[in-house]
Amino acid sequence: MKNIAFFLFALMCLAFASQAQVGINADQSEPDPSAGLDVKFINKGVLLPRMTLQQRNDILNPAEGLMVYCTNCGRLGAGGALSIFTNGAWTVIGPCSINPVTSGTHTVSPGQIIWRWTGTGSGVKWNTTNDFDNATDLGYVTSKTETGILCGQTYTRFVWNYSECGVAGVTSMTVTTDPVAPDLPAEGIQISSCTQIVWNWTAVPSASGYKWSATDDFASATEMGTSLTKTETGLAPSNTYTRYIWAYNACGASLTKMINGSTLPLPGNPIAGTHIAEMSRIKWNWSEVTGATGYKWNTVNNYSTATTLGTVTSTTETGLNCGTSYTRYLWAFNTCGGTVSPTILTQATVNCPTCGQPITDVRDGKTYNTVLIGAQCWMAQNLNIGTKINGSWEQTNNQVIEKYCYSDLESNCDIYGGLYKWNEAMQYVTTPGVQGICPAGWHLPTDAEWTVLTTFLGGEDVAGGKMKETGTNHWSSPNTLATNSSGFTALPGGYRYDDGDFYDLADYAYFWSSSESSSSDAWDRILSCYDAIVYRFGNAKAWGFSGRCLKD
Repeated sequence: MKNIAFFLFALMCLAFASQAQVGINADQSEPDPSAGLDVKFINKGVLLPRMTLQQRNDILNPAEGLMVYCTNCGRLGAGGALSIFTNGAWTVIGPCSINPVTSGTHTVSPGQIIWRWTGTGSGVKWNTTNDFDNATDLGYVTSKTETGILCGQTYTRFVWNYSECGVAGVTSMTVTTDPVAPDLPAEGIQISSCTQIVWNWTAVPSASGYKWSATDDFASATEMGTSLTKTETGLAPSNTYTRYIWAYNACGASLTKMINGSTLPLPGNPIAGTHIAEMSRIKWNWSEVTGATGYKWNTVNNYSTATTLGTVTSTTETGLNCGTSYTRYLWAFNTCGGTVSPTILTQATVNCPTCGQPITDVRDGKTYNTVLIGAQCWMAQNLNIGTKINGSWEQTNNQVIEKYCYSDLESNCDIYGGLYKWNEAMQYVTTPGVQGICPAGWHLPTDAEWTVLTTFLGGEDVAGGKMKETGTNHWSSPNTLATNSSGFTALPGGYRYDDGDFYDLADYAYFWSSSESSSSDAWDRILSCYDAIVYRFGNAKAWGFSGRCLKD
């Protein structure tokens, strides 16, 4: 009791005389000159205030150097240890020391915070409040992911470091989350084809996903996840489309971002050009269309059955009637399809000549007289078209009209017309009534059409006299019963035999029909200087006869 009384007296003296030294001992010795308080015993110690780690941490404004005995700050958080408040934090005093962890860089995302720190010893305890006793032991980690985080809030969390040396002071960490939803995405570059648009937009840093819609309705919009692109198919060419996108995170959605894109266009309509008309054909012309890869043309308003013309800007239509107006339909097209509606082309052919008036063959400029006999309009001259070849040569299917001239003299062609093998006259087809070597709008008469002529003139026995040119300028005497009352003006051009020789000039006129009498022969008509008969025979196609044309 004496020693306790002395100790209390010494503490009181220390409080009121701060400059005095105090010695507490059993041998009455003076305190060491360097000590303000010198406690010296060989069988007793000094007891500091004893408290738990939580009670220690609850001390308000601890002074630098304050010492307590922490009853649960020992090794690995078990047992007691001395603690001293130094450098602004409690430190456990022992055979080794443990420092508090150092707060790191935390990652904040919508609905989540990843807390980070450095300096973990053997492990850490973590809590949302400054309560070590109820803290969660995380073991040896350097981060903690916390979910369920709200936007626009400030969060403080507490970490205690521990090791075999004891438990360090608490480290507090504070984070404030973003208070708003993400910004609007920016429109990217849209990639278009005829029926498809690939919609693109830019990433928003705070967004956790995106939604896309064809209408301005976030609730029903398509969830895109983190994708920054959307491919939309089944669109129509030549159209502009508006679509809507939103960025969102746990804090909400951005305002609506409106984006626009257009599908590739169909080509424009061709513009009708100046058409070139003749009696039986029209050359249709139109303008080139930018972006078109071709054109289609039809005689009816039906794109699906139209003829593809390629990239040309004209087409020639033959076999038309003279003096007739025609309407045709034209489309431009590209990979997206054809123009929505056709360009309508209209043109009339040249008026039909009055039979009896001369016609001009546009192929070589030669002029032929015509004559109306009954209801038939005939050429009143033998046909003279083509390039002269020698009688010893063969006419061939070489895309060139070839003719024989009697005795190989062009002057005989000028008078009597050319001589043609049947196949050459037919231009190597066998269809009766074909145009053959006749001008457009005319054709080689069929066997039946020859019969119509001779019947109208009184029959084959007398028709020849009514068809032959009168006199003996071209016909040999006696040119029996020649009156030419029909105006047909038949001339005796003779014929070329299949051996290349020529026969019967001035004596006989030989005219082909366009009708076969057999596979090797064709029907013809023959007139003679010796009588008025029109003879009908089937002769070899290889012979060269004159040609007369009948108007379509």
